[in-house]
Amino acid sequence: MAADQQRRKSATRMDVAKLAGVAPTTVSAILNGRAAELKLAAATVLRVEEAARELRYLPNAAARALRRQGSRTLGLMWGPGYRDTITAAAVHAHQLGYFTVLLNSTGDARDAIMAVRDAGIAGLMCPAGGQQQAFGEELHAAGVPVVWMDPYFTEDHGLPGPLIAIDARIGTRALAKHLVARGHRSLVALTGPNAALPARPTSPEAAGPRYQPLIEAFGDGFSAVYADDWEAGSGRAAIERLIATGNVPDALFAASDRLAAGAMSACLRAGLKVPGDIAIAGFGNEDFSECLTPALTTVQWPLRKLAQRGVDLLVQTVDQPETQPQRQVLASELVIREST
Repeated sequence: MAADQQRRKSATRMDVAKLAGVAPTTVSAILNGRAAELKLAAATVLRVEEAARELRYLPNAAARALRRQGSRTLGLMWGPGYRDTITAAAVHAHQLGYFTVLLNSTGDARDAIMAVRDAGIAGLMCPAGGQQQAFGEELHAAGVPVVWMDPYFTEDHGLPGPLIAIDARIGTRALAKHLVARGHRSLVALTGPNAALPARPTSPEAAGPRYQPLIEAFGDGFSAVYADDWEAGSGRAAIERLIATGNVPDALFAASDRLAAGAMSACLRAGLKVPGDIAIAGFGNEDFSECLTPALTTVQWPLRKLAQRGVDLLVQTVDQPETQPQRQVLASELVIREST
């Protein structure tokens, strides 16, 4: 009960010492990495670390100390769905003389700050979106350098610190104009699970940013279908189900190139001509997209550049903390090939 009450306010070194049953100087020594030097017992170290974790004790100077120590490690809080982005960030950071570590995000800022302290991390690259404002404010208050990454440019999040985003609407707006100019009047969007897209959106604002220009262009001719995941096989199965209903649209937009590849396979196997009977476009411009037959029209989504710019901004923020936070927006771009 006492520990629960203490968590409601900011814990102090004295609180940790009391819970662990040690002197405050012992807490300082252990949390500053001097346990081995002072030959402290492993059981004592464990008690202090567990007490600090339970109370979520955050030394006020932790992040500033990291900068003084010249840490060369950056923390990445991206999920596993962004493998290429993580790789691009790691490669670019290495070129700049930094290492990277991948951190799991629990959505709790204090857990993140503890990870920064425990792993000796100079700063974090975090996804923007969702309920991140309170998370960001806690990181900022603790002095942790953060760069926020938004691959969709969903909104102005009001997050403290630098932010870099991709405006996905630029590419899909160009795609909508391209399809309408070719005479297409109905379009199905194929997307994966948990997508920000209703089956029959009542307005563009009801959907995620990349879908909005397509809804504006096609109006009542717009609808959505859903694959079980974001891979080609699920895309093919979803479009096979659509074809079986007899409601084949003029055009199809897949929210990833993998889904588009699966959709194209389903259409060709059903005897439909691409683009003669149905135009197909993807999103991402993955390396394989131009190797499909027909080559896939897609929207270039510059995730690698997002990662590289994010690393640059984070290194600048770590090295020059007094620099005014920047907001950078990268453009997506339509790549027209044979499938439309």
